[in-house]
Parts: sequence; structure tokens; C-alpha cells
Amino acid sequence: MKKISKYVKKNMTVSLISATFVLLLLIMTAFWINRKGTFSIDDENKLVLDCDKSFVAGDTVECDVSLVVDNKTKIYSVNALYDFDEGITYESFGVNNDECTGEGCLEPIEINEDGFAIVNINGIEDDIYIGKLKVAMPEEVQANSNYKIGLKEIELSWDENDDVSDTMIELSDVSVNVRTANNIATLDEISIEDGELEEVTSSNPNLKKYEAFVGNDVTQTSISYSLTDENATVSGTGILDNLTLHYGSNIYYIDVTSEDKSVIIRYEVRIYREYEFTTDVYTYNKEENYIYTKDDSGEEIISNLEQLGDNLHYELIDGNKLAIVYGENDEVLGIYNIVNFETDYLIVDNKIRENDNITVGAFLESFDSEYLEFVVVNDLDEEVTDMSDVIKSTYKLEVYLENVLLDTFTIEKSYFKINDSLLVDNQNMIIKRLKLGTTYGEFKTNFDTSGEIEFISHIDNNEVTNEDIIKTGDIVRVSIDGDTFEYTLSVLGDVTKDGIINIQDVGILYRYFMGKRTLSDDSILAGDVINDGNINIQDVGILYRYFMGRRASLEVSNDD
Repeated sequence: MKKISKYVKKNMTVSLISATFVLLLLIMTAFWINRKGTFSIDDENKLVLDCDKSFVAGDTVECDVSLVVDNKTKIYSVNALYDFDEGITYESFGVNNDECTGEGCLEPIEINEDGFAIVNINGIEDDIYIGKLKVAMPEEVQANSNYKIGLKEIELSWDENDDVSDTMIELSDVSVNVRTANNIATLDEISIEDGELEEVTSSNPNLKKYEAFVGNDVTQTSISYSLTDENATVSGTGILDNLTLHYGSNIYYIDVTSEDKSVIIRYEVRIYREYEFTTDVYTYNKEENYIYTKDDSGEEIISNLEQLGDNLHYELIDGNKLAIVYGENDEVLGIYNIVNFETDYLIVDNKIRENDNITVGAFLESFDSEYLEFVVVNDLDEEVTDMSDVIKSTYKLEVYLENVLLDTFTIEKSYFKINDSLLVDNQNMIIKRLKLGTTYGEFKTNFDTSGEIEFISHIDNNEVTNEDIIKTGDIVRVSIDGDTFEYTLSVLGDVTKDGIINIQDVGILYRYFMGKRTLSDDSILAGDVINDGNINIQDVGILYRYFMGRRASLEVSNDD
């Protein structure tokens, strides 16, 4: 009452009729107590809600509230209660009177967490925007669920004769459903014309890799895909129709962002178009992207390359890369490793082995080149410009020539691999059939790891030197990132674990064959000369003849 009285005093032009109407309206509408004058349901005049279509858990959803006045009667007041699904909480309701002063403004009578009541003393004859309702959505929601935001018990006061009236008319309830945004950022299917895509294993869950190999005659293709969730968005390389394929590697990206923006998955599509050139000097392995040569001289490679059509020619870059160039404008089609970069880091299968806490700046200095540009990118494929940043295992090195991406190398800071030439019994953690007389210095070259390697003598449990000879029973221990891998070594023929072969090895192996003694697993593998998983009289006989000098080797051929 005080609010309206103050309003009337401030606006001396307000008529006595208007003042009387406002007083009457307060009685009728404030807090929705007096509803005796309510009648009928009006479908011509109505409230309209326009809300955000989707939301993320905990979001604030905004709804615009408008009044539609279809029968052009004068509307003096509107009130309504909120109608929310469980979990939705009221935040605010703002009436649109920021730019409205004086008569004709929407003046709140009551706005609270239950609903609102507003008044216009001059009456409203046209559609009008009332204000904005804000609600907080639940913190825990299931994806793609619907939640109702609505208004109920809606009433308005009106008069079609411009006279003050105490009649209230009831409107139909109004509500909208807002949906929980999905967190799906995947493709249901992806394919190309003139080829078959195969998925490649990726250690990054947000990177899916596909590759295809097409013939030399395939000059164009298109990439097709379908979204798992139609509300997700796609960006990336751009138009994926009628793609022109260069020789060698062609890379395209499709970035799928989930509706709630929480997940971004990159689909990397590599299409390899077969080259049409031959040489008697190298072997080209397109899966590994390497050219293997008979020597590393470079000039020998170039002079013996044989060109077959399409105006291809070749250039040696930085002494260790072969660039394949096309046409008079020297368009770079691909670049291939001949030898490794001149750097302290080991590069294997497009992986750079680096296990020190080295900065980006120091790392890039190792790849200095007159022709090539090197860029470190993070796991979001953004260039790392802070040269003091420490290299992480999620980073990659990209190699460019004249702004053309030539190659990408992942960075491994933790790695452990045993040379494939070694025979490993993984069940018993034994490296078997080592050659008699092998030194630890020679043996170390079979391990590629960022961890620490120890070789332990089984005789005194002390570390050995590079010059020491491996004996059956010795231990190699690799420690990496808190894990320890321990292998027992087994030297072919060294049954007694002393690093030599003598009559004792023959005798003990024979007694084991006869069931008169036991042997450890590493000694049994040392005595399994014919490598059939058992000790039999043939193993004993071959070992004896080797000891007597009647065989040059313990390795068994088909003639044995």
C-alpha cells in the first residue's frame, strides 16, 4: 500500500480513477489472496515462456516471459505462480522496466520465490515483454533428460470499456521443457570414397586415428561421417568433399565437440596415395614413412633415383631428409627420413625419446635446420610459445617446410623396449638362447629405455662391468617410473651357470634327462639346444659334440 501511495504522490497527473483502480488491484492481486472475481479461462490472452533449450548440470537457465494480448482489451495486472520440476530452484525475476519511466511502466507488486504480480495503471493493449526469469538447474542430472519450467494459476485483470473493473480472468498454465545437454562427441561412422578406412590405435582417448591407402590413380576423394548425437558440433579441416590427394600422406581433421562443450574428440584421417617412382638403391616402407638406403651418403641416393612421370623430382634436405617435389612451382608432396635428425634424441617410429626435464627452448635448439621449421604443440594441438615450459609426454613436435606440415613426432618421456631379436620367455621372465661369450657391453644395446638398467651377477649379487661375460642365472633389472622389470638370463649351453661349456654341463644335463637331478628354469632353457621345450638325448648329444670341438655352433639347422 505504501508503495502505490508513494507512486501516486510522485505522479500528480494520475487520475483519481487510476488511483482507485490501483488500490482495488492491490486488494485483488497481492499475494493471490482474493480470487472471488476470477472466472472463465482465456485462450486469446496468454503468457509465453521462451527458455534456453538445453543446459549443463548446475547451469542457470534464463526464460523470457511475454504477454500476448490478442483480443486488444486493456490489461491492468498479471500474476502467476512458478511451476518447476523437482531440483530446479528460483534465482530471480527481473521486470523489463530499465528503460521505462513514469506512467505506463510495469511496477512489481510482489516478486518472490513463489511467483510474481505486476501492474500497469494505464493498461496494456498490445503484446508486451514482461521480464526475465532465472532458475538454477540441478547439480546432478542425467544426459538428455527433460525438466519442466512453467507458470500456473495465471490471472490478469482487464476491462474492455476503459473503466476500472474488479474482474479477474484466469489463463491456461504454460510450461516448456529444457533438456540436459549431451556429453557425446563421437561419430557413428566415417568412410572415404575409393578406399577403406582402418582405425589405428591411439593412446589418447580424445584422438581417434584412421588411415587408408589408395592407388596412384586416385587423385580425389571425399570423407563421409555421421554424428552419434545430432546436437554435437563439428569443425576441423573444412569441406571434406572432392579432396585433392597429393602423393604420400594427406591429413584431415574432424573435431567433434559435445553439446555441453565438455568433450572434444579429434578424428585424424590419413590417406596415403601411392607414389609412382622406383630405384634400385632404396626400399620404401610407406607404413613407417621411411626410405631405407644402402648407404647414408645422400648423393648416392639422389643420383640413383629413377623418375616415372608426373614431373616428380627429389631434393635432399638437411642431409637426412628426402623431399619429393612436384611441378615447376616445387610443390612439396612429402618428406621422408633417410637418417635421423642430427640431435641428441633418439627417434624411433616417429617417436622422440626424451626423458629429461628439458625446456621447450632447449629442445627446439636440437632441431635447428636451414630448411625446416620445428614447432612444439601441446595436447590441444596449440603451439607452445613459452620457451621455459618443460616438455611433457603429451607434447608433439611438428616439422614444417615453407609452412607445409611434413611430419609429426610424438614425445615419449617413459619407454622400455627389448630388441625383437632377443627371445623372451615372458611367463618365467627369462631372456633365453643368448650366445656364449656375449659381454654386457654388447648386450646393453638390446635395451631401449628411459629407465635405469642394472646387470647383477648371480654369483655375488654385485653389478657387473661392460667387459664381463654373461652367465646363465645373471639378472637384468630395469627400473622406470617406480616399476621394476627383472629378467633372468639364460646362455645357450651354459647349464652350470659359470659362463663356459665343459664336461660338467654335459654330465649334469644328461643326469637331468635321466631324472637323477633337478635344474632351475634358466638352466633347462640353456640345455634345450634344439629348442623344442624339452630336454632329450639329442640336446645332450649336440652339447657333447660342441664341447669336443666336433660342432662349430650350438645353433641347430635342418641337417641336425
